[in-house]
Amino acid sequence: MAFSFVRIILEDTEIEIYQRGVDYFNRRSIVGKPAGTAAYKATVSGTDDYLVDLGFKRTGSPKYACSCPYFEKNGWVCKHIIAAALMWDDARNVPSLTLEDAQILCIPPPDVTYADIKKAFDDPLHSDLNVIRLAADNTGNWSRPHVRLPEKPRQCSMPFNNMNQLAQARKSLLHWPNRRGFDLYFCAGEMEAGFCEILRWLEISFITLSVTDRLSVLKIAAEMHHEVIECIDGSDGIHIFGELHLLNLCDMVGNEKNLLFEEREVLKKIRARITEY
Repeated sequence: MAFSFVRIILEDTEIEIYQRGVDYFNRRSIVGKPAGTAAYKATVSGTDDYLVDLGFKRTGSPKYACSCPYFEKNGWVCKHIIAAALMWDDARNVPSLTLEDAQILCIPPPDVTYADIKKAFDDPLHSDLNVIRLAADNTGNWSRPHVRLPEKPRQCSMPFNNMNQLAQARKSLLHWPNRRGFDLYFCAGEMEAGFCEILRWLEISFITLSVTDRLSVLKIAAEMHHEVIECIDGSDGIHIFGELHLLNLCDMVGNEKNLLFEEREVLKKIRARITEY
């Protein structure tokens, strides 16, 4: 039986791209040259006419190219390449794949999508923290081995009662970067999520504290914010999650009607510290 070029290249694409390629093939939006066993050229009509080249490297691994913007930008298998590969297989009487087989062969869907990440950044205060924990692992085609961090310090599983609990949670969080396999970039989301877990834990009991205690908590949390930033590669702006959680706690204090002038000045300095970079 002749080889299936589609089957070979599916490990370089996602099921959605494959299905779009199938649609192009079914519409016969392809004009191909005579099909040999070593290479195939075709023109696939979409938004424009795109040239597709399929074949093999000297090592025997597949090679492919398309003139569409998607391929030229990313170098990944596009729907036009899939369509041309399906035409090549069909011209050589290669049996088509079932959808179930294609799903098994394609790249597994990511745990987190770009839409999930955008939604989280649009509303950090109410975001699913699992999204930022996993974001770095699901937005590119490369990774490095790295440790998996806890969701939160264990102190956050108990009601907040005193400053000693906060000190212990802070110590626990800032010890995470000492774990073997910690990666400044790929663990950044987990660090920031852990910090946000602390802030959400504090928010539950925050209103029950005196203004003096709330200001003390905010001072510590503001310093923790900077300590977390120093532990990670925050080039993707991940720090905004902790910053906005902190500013939300500041607002809870600032909205107090009977806040003294001195207390407002302390709060003003804490706000400045939070946003100081």
